[in-house]
Amino acid sequence: MDASVWLQLSDYDESMRRLVALPLALAAGLFAALSLVRRTRPLAQISLATTSAHVLYVSPDGADGPSRGQSRDAPLKSVTYARDLLRSRTPGASATVVLLRGTHYLAPGEPLSLGPEDSNTRFVGEGATLSAGRSIPAACFEREGTSDIWACKLDDAGGGAPRVARLDARTSLPARAPNEAKGRPYESGWLYVDQVLVSGGDFAVFTVDTAAPETPAFLEDDEWAGGRATMFPRDSWHSYQGLIRNADGASYTQSSRQRVLNMTCPVAGACDADDTEVKAGCRFYVYATPDGLSEGEWYLDEARRTLRVWPPRASATFDVEVVLPTAGAVVEVSGADFAEGSPATPATSIVLESITFADASYWRHGFQNGFSQRPDALGFPDDAAVRISGGRDVAVRNCTFRELGGGGVAVGNGSAGVAIAGNVFERLGQSAVIFVGNATSQATDSEILDNRMTDIGTIHGSAGGVVLSSASRIRVARNDISKIARWGVHVRHFAPETVGGPSLANVVEHNRVVETGETTAALGAISTTGVWHNAGLTNSVIRYNCVRDTIGFDKGNARPDETFGIYLDNEASGYDVHHNVIRNTQDGGFMVHYGHNNTVWNNVFANASLSGYDTTGGGVWADGDAAYNTTGNTFWRNVLVVYNNSGEMPPRLLKGEMYAPYYSTIDDNVYFSPDLDLAAWNSSELTPLGTWAQWTAAGYDARSKVADPMFRDVAEGDFCLLPDSPAFDLGFDPIPFSVCQC
Repeated sequence: MDASVWLQLSDYDESMRRLVALPLALAAGLFAALSLVRRTRPLAQISLATTSAHVLYVSPDGADGPSRGQSRDAPLKSVTYARDLLRSRTPGASATVVLLRGTHYLAPGEPLSLGPEDSNTRFVGEGATLSAGRSIPAACFEREGTSDIWACKLDDAGGGAPRVARLDARTSLPARAPNEAKGRPYESGWLYVDQVLVSGGDFAVFTVDTAAPETPAFLEDDEWAGGRATMFPRDSWHSYQGLIRNADGASYTQSSRQRVLNMTCPVAGACDADDTEVKAGCRFYVYATPDGLSEGEWYLDEARRTLRVWPPRASATFDVEVVLPTAGAVVEVSGADFAEGSPATPATSIVLESITFADASYWRHGFQNGFSQRPDALGFPDDAAVRISGGRDVAVRNCTFRELGGGGVAVGNGSAGVAIAGNVFERLGQSAVIFVGNATSQATDSEILDNRMTDIGTIHGSAGGVVLSSASRIRVARNDISKIARWGVHVRHFAPETVGGPSLANVVEHNRVVETGETTAALGAISTTGVWHNAGLTNSVIRYNCVRDTIGFDKGNARPDETFGIYLDNEASGYDVHHNVIRNTQDGGFMVHYGHNNTVWNNVFANASLSGYDTTGGGVWADGDAAYNTTGNTFWRNVLVVYNNSGEMPPRLLKGEMYAPYYSTIDDNVYFSPDLDLAAWNSSELTPLGTWAQWTAAGYDARSKVADPMFRDVAEGDFCLLPDSPAFDLGFDPIPFSVCQC
């Protein structure tokens, strides 16, 4: 037992308990991580007594008054009025506000604000929607002549210029062109930069091909008034918004097939870096222009305060529900007396349950000048319908977040004990759940469990199902995550000695992560970033996850590169990655980019690279550099299968610096390709050191096997191993059916 230690791991979800042999150094780090997480009580069970006399009922059809709200038959009308009534109760006494069926509209521009004085309060919905929007009466709209467009002259109530609006059940940007390709981002919905004439920090001048299939006709009009655009930089991984217009025709020569446009950078002087600069091949779309109005869309003429709507269906009368968001959040939970980002007086034991949150806008323009941008940077996309700042033991459970301009839940500023469980997040402009902070303000000791997240990042590409940007001891488990603009789960770790703040002892487990990278590239379905030249370890765990169909959008027109199932990026270190099933990934099932002391064991990588042999693909990757302390990584007891997807040769099994000193152990693995005998294939690029014979002669994979791992049913997505699998002879531990049926 001198080379290893037996460590019993406890599965949070089931009665499953396994004994696994771990290298001693790894076991010590993992034990520390698990110990920290185990101190967290089951947060999803946070509850408050509902038998208290402090129970108030609220209905959209109710009336406010001090003697009302005690029964369902005489409910209050305003949830803020109910909140204020309860603030007079005995401090510490629990209370419940029941939101009865219907849509509860908040006052324009005023989210429901909950502070320390609202502690020990439960807000529970019974078929209720809480809206930060303003409903526009159908009677306000009149048809414009014989056209399909209806117009409403707005009064000043609500004011401002909404960034999104909801027409019936669909929230969208104003008048987008080309129209959004719902569910088909590869096929349509984009314009492309043809030639760049001027590229600078403040603006870019470029041409578009007016003969391209989706170029809107109004771009050929010299009198086009302009609008806004969302730009995806070609050499980057995010998107940002800025003003766009026709360029001065006298200054630039254009052919009959070209239109010269000028786009303003949202941050003055910052659009000249590689990851922000407009280059040939960048894709974008135009919005907020009256000429782009089409069926199912809207546009606000700000000068005339006239809202114009083209209904999603033809009708003799206007029968569309139109709601304009008036705030960026629906609920804000906040502590008080903050010092260095943490509250001296937290808001505690507040529960939001079974409520639909609707009609929240967004304010961030998405611009990020730098890959590991901290959340205090201008443009960082962290808008959310529910914001928790300085909260303790706050629960958001069984709620619905759908069709929002921003994200779902944002947590930060010293919050702890937050439970986000059993919710539905669908068609959100930004991340479903995002934790943000720094060394003194990060959120800790929280759980994100049993949520369904789909169609996330419809407005800003740098979005994920779950994003932890400086957060520690967070458990992300049993979430169903699909159709995401960028990451399924993303963890950012910043150097402890900086204001960024480390992300430590996090656990990502039992999640289903499917179809990520819908509009971005250079990503992992489960992705982490570390700190350059930092020796610290995160002591975090990624285990029991099903990850598939990680494709990504290219930096041009074709399929992307640098897209992986699990990606430990920018020297991410100290991760224990095991019992995951990763399949159908564009460039590789797994990637370590300069990290150290990461252990990768007992995983299945199937169809691990969809890239052809002549491209950059490889089943498992590593970038190593002694200058970045790339040492101590291990790869053992895994199953790696590559297929001949390109019709040429299979991709490389292993790629990059997967050898000493960057990796200390590579052994007891099973490798297979149904298209080729890998052991006999005379290719110098099969492994980092050449052929299989050359690889094993150098001492790597000495006990490993090249053999069919014997999956139960690949055609049905069942990657569980049959009892006779050769992997079991090497000590492979069975992966639960809930994971390997991926």
